[in-house]
Amino acid sequence: MNLRWIQRFDGNSIITSYDIEYKNKSDTWDHKYTTRNISPTNNQANIVELHPACVYSIRMYSFNKIGRSQPSKELTISTEEAQPDGPPMDVILQPMTSQSIRVTWRAPRKELQNGVIRGYQIGYRENGPGSNGQYSIVEMKATGDSEVYTLDNLKKFAQYGVVVQAFNRAGTGPSSTEINATTLEDGKTGGREGGREGECKRERERRAGLVMGGDSYSACNHYYLFV
Repeated sequence: MNLRWIQRFDGNSIITSYDIEYKNKSDTWDHKYTTRNISPTNNQANIVELHPACVYSIRMYSFNKIGRSQPSKELTISTEEAQPDGPPMDVILQPMTSQSIRVTWRAPRKELQNGVIRGYQIGYRENGPGSNGQYSIVEMKATGDSEVYTLDNLKKFAQYGVVVQAFNRAGTGPSSTEINATTLEDGKTGGREGGREGECKRERERRAGLVMGGDSYSACNHYYLFV
């Protein structure tokens, strides 16, 4: 952001420098940032590293050989949105039928949204022999912190990879890590959840089966989901 000013009165002593202070509007001045010792020959300065889609308060001081002036009148400015810096979190896949998979996720971390999340793009592709590796994209509006979308008209008993991206007015953010799920065999419903939560849920079921005399199990420590 570029800030310009006019020096109205120098206190009958030559101005030696300026300081600019700025903060989030909701904070007190105890949490300010300061740009110090700006040359008196300048009447403008660039304030950098402001966070997108935030409201800031700004004030200035001038200095001469006697000391520091009173602060200027506070100026309130709003920064523009930027595309999200973080991916959607906690993406989970759950096969529902032989041709559909339910996708659930949470919004990106608040400090990485860089504005108001308007919606999501869900990319999915078949990961089997003969597939072209290209994602098909569907788009939906954001409804809250937790979202759900059902992919349908998929191939029966086929594995699909899914990624999710959030977007705001400024653009689209990074995608979540691809996770996989397989549609059910024909005639079956319900399904197995994809991702770490689903894998651990199945592990708990295997442990329960062991207690009741079921099959042996392997520890749930080989699958990690990074989003």
